[in-house]
Amino acid sequence: MRLGSILHPCLIVFFMGTGFARAQFITADIKIDASHLDDSRQQVVESMQRAIQYYIESYNWVTAANDQPFTIQAQFYLDTYTDNGYLQIYTGKAFWGNGGDQKYYDKFIQFTYRPGDQLIHSTRFEPLPGFIDYWVNLILAGELDTYDQFSGTQFYGLARKVAELGRQSNLKKGWDERLTDVEELSANQNFRKMKFAFSEAKYFWDQHQDSDANRQINVFLNALEAGLQQDQARIYLS
Repeated sequence: MRLGSILHPCLIVFFMGTGFARAQFITADIKIDASHLDDSRQQVVESMQRAIQYYIESYNWVTAANDQPFTIQAQFYLDTYTDNGYLQIYTGKAFWGNGGDQKYYDKFIQFTYRPGDQLIHSTRFEPLPGFIDYWVNLILAGELDTYDQFSGTQFYGLARKVAELGRQSNLKKGWDERLTDVEELSANQNFRKMKFAFSEAKYFWDQHQDSDANRQINVFLNALEAGLQQDQARIYLS
């Protein structure tokens, strides 16, 4: 059975039968491929990779106390680089995930970066930190939805706010799609119920509490059926 949906060409979400960590200490696994760029960019890319990793790992994204580490994975594929003397702009694509049930594809990224730039957490929108903030918050939202039903709502809201700022910025390409994606993900309550029910069922199975596990499986199947009915109705109306 395939439990997943393609929400937009910018975003692919896979729901798979894996265990879920409880996010507290975030480690970042960041890889940047700049093979399409000239050799002079390679050293800059190494600096960029370290800066992104530090930006993610040094910040307290989740204040609630949890007992296991959580990984954010990202692979950047940089396609072009332009330097107009003031802005050094990179474009490309990226894959984001948590090493488990969440895998996302962002088909177009655009940001500025100069060697030695420090990435700073701020309420002011900047293309690269904003791009990271969007994806980390969106992935955390999906993770926390497995901890308690709809407990990722706050983080979907943070990702939405970043997307709204991004679509008003000078480098706005891609942000309309990201805003659509986070709105569709956060509004898909049946899918979110399924994630929590599956997580609960797995926990009860591990504790050999079969009746509680079966009850959560029924919740999962009911949410799946409701979601399929909504999809069918949407197709019929379109």
